[in-house]
Amino acid sequence: MKRDYPALTGLRFFLALWVILEHLTGPGQKLEATVLLLPHGMFTLIRGGYQAVTTFFVLSGFVLTRSYAATFGIGATGCAMRGGAWRACIRCTC
Repeated sequence: MKRDYPALTGLRFFLALWVILEHLTGPGQKLEATVLLLPHGMFTLIRGGYQAVTTFFVLSGFVLTRSYAATFGIGATGCAMRGGAWRACIRCTC
């Protein structure tokens, strides 16, 4: 089973960067004056960084699930978690 996804990791990096840029250019932030000088399309793209959050979390869930699938005993047959994994889940939720 493949354990790393460099393309998805790179995409997650750019999505996180987009969110950070959106926060830095918000009202009252350090780069607000600079971003107002950009063309409207670029301003709209930068200020739409909140849309990257959902995509970032979905990709992170996929990458982490695929990376740790063998640890939890998940294979082609489905979710047959080993006893240790169940104990770890119960320990985290209680």
